[in-house]
Amino acid sequence: MLGSKVGKAYCKKHGFIDKLVDTNDEVAYCYKCYVEAERKKKRDRVLFVRTSQGNKTIGDDTYIINICSATDCPSKKLGFCKIPKECYAMKAERLYPTCLPYRRRQTKIWDMNSGEEIALQLVARARSSNKEIKFVRFSEAGDFRDQSDVDKMSEVGRVLGRFGIGLYGYTAREDLDFSKCDKNMVVNGSGFMIHNAFTAVKKEEVEQGEWVCKQDCRVCDKCKERNGLWVRDSIK
Repeated sequence: MLGSKVGKAYCKKHGFIDKLVDTNDEVAYCYKCYVEAERKKKRDRVLFVRTSQGNKTIGDDTYIINICSATDCPSKKLGFCKIPKECYAMKAERLYPTCLPYRRRQTKIWDMNSGEEIALQLVARARSSNKEIKFVRFSEAGDFRDQSDVDKMSEVGRVLGRFGIGLYGYTAREDLDFSKCDKNMVVNGSGFMIHNAFTAVKKEEVEQGEWVCKQDCRVCDKCKERNGLWVRDSIK
């Protein structure tokens, strides 16, 4: 940024310059600095949707994307989360210094891209993977912040469905509307029914005949399909 528009201008990075750029904030910028900044914004917009690829319980046929971190989880702040003290996503952010900044970077990229752009990036990454990617799981950490997040994720699911990749995840946001979600998006309500319901209970509270979570998504697809199923997850 330059402080004067008169005569020869000097940029600390590029030296004396002849070409300036006027922007809406009525400040002159070095042309080269301006071009570099615009290129960086473009790179940030079209690249680098941050994902992780499964783990020992989710499986390496699944990509994981987050809208926000556990620290910034709206469900916890609004009181919708039933077991905030049991949150394993929060545990990771406390134990590993790079985890929270990484997930906050995911939020920034989520906000900068459309649902279609995000989905196409995931498809491109899946096609270049040496593993067959069958699913994308959303909100391993955090939750939907508002209705626009739900609608964008639905668009992600619509595009992924064209390429044979399923989309599923969990939410505690019982105040939002999931009735118009794309058919390729499976939403499991935490303690309430959407396409399935997923409820954490103590082991002694599990009743005979109830479907109990196997805690290994590599061998079970119940939460990845619209089954109208009440799933119990036993906790200590």
